[in-house]
Amino acid sequence: MALGNKTTATPGFEQEDAPDVKHTPSEAPEATRTPTTAIAPKSGTAVASPLSAGTVLKQLQNAIPTVELESLGIGVFPRITVGTDGFSQDKTGELGSRIKFEVLSWSYVTLVTTGEQNNAEANKLIRTSYDGVNLKGGEGTVIDYVKYLKDVDGYSKACSKVYVEVYANLLEFEAKEGKTFVTQTVEPEDQQIMQISLSPQSVGQWGRFMLESGLRRAKGVQDTNTVVANQQKKVLGSNTFGIAIFSVN
Repeated sequence: MALGNKTTATPGFEQEDAPDVKHTPSEAPEATRTPTTAIAPKSGTAVASPLSAGTVLKQLQNAIPTVELESLGIGVFPRITVGTDGFSQDKTGELGSRIKFEVLSWSYVTLVTTGEQNNAEANKLIRTSYDGVNLKGGEGTVIDYVKYLKDVDGYSKACSKVYVEVYANLLEFEAKEGKTFVTQTVEPEDQQIMQISLSPQSVGQWGRFMLESGLRRAKGVQDTNTVVANQQKKVLGSNTFGIAIFSVN
């Protein structure tokens, strides 16, 4: 499977893995969440601290400055997401149920959405914040924009949700050979920066892995920026969707 740099015009996440594109059964259900105005943890206080403070991964938070990410715009990097069928690149290239990657930088991102699905006009109203307070491009604050969408535009489900963007080199993925998947290594000369988009469900798992990285380091286990992600199906009521579970191997 080619791992070429395909660019798209869509923002960086899918509905629950990305609120700006059409919702499908393989993605986490919007209906199971209560609209909130979640605020992204500020840099340096993201995950409860003493455990993860000083770890390699913690130090890589915002290693690519958010101002630089903003200037690059949308669709610059190939994007990896997770669904019920596993991981995929740009929603078309199958990567199997396990990927291994080298983290270069990661950032919290708050997306403000109307809460509507399969609505092209509503998708145009999505806004992004890298600090959880101010919208990108000086368009006001997260709280004020949520209020505007509800009170002025009439989107009663408008809310903000916290996502994570991980920028990484993909080291391994699973290529489909017949009816099975076989682990493939990406050679150094073929590696490129990938954007791994984590929905709020996967963000919780990322935070857990960060804390456990601190525990492992305290026990003398080598601290590293190499991470393995395994796809796992999760069921909420009648909805089934995919999340990422992180480990060191």
